[in-house]
Amino acid sequence: MRLLERTLAEIKIAKRQSQTDSLGGVRETFSYSIAARGSVSPVANTLNHAANALTGREEGMFPNRTVRLLVAKDVDLEAGDGVKLWDEEWICEAVDTWSMHKEARLARREA
Repeated sequence: MRLLERTLAEIKIAKRQSQTDSLGGVRETFSYSIAARGSVSPVANTLNHAANALTGREEGMFPNRTVRLLVAKDVDLEAGDGVKLWDEEWICEAVDTWSMHKEARLARREA
């Protein structure tokens, strides 16, 4: 199976945090303070055709709901963190650490 060409993209990472408001409610907050560059590639989903719907971007064709992101191993990225990519917000679902890089699966953050 031939892999699609990966392209470098500017990303911002927001560490997952929670805040307690004055009424005692806890909510998640994101502050996009970590800048990085990574390679983005599509994630094939053979079970859900709606997830495979493609959008044309300057870097190529990408799925609407999930992408795979490769970053340097020293980038501080964990499951649950927010990622800003293409002026859209994504949530990191899982991270695999390899010898020279990290591979993260991102899902589009639904409002």
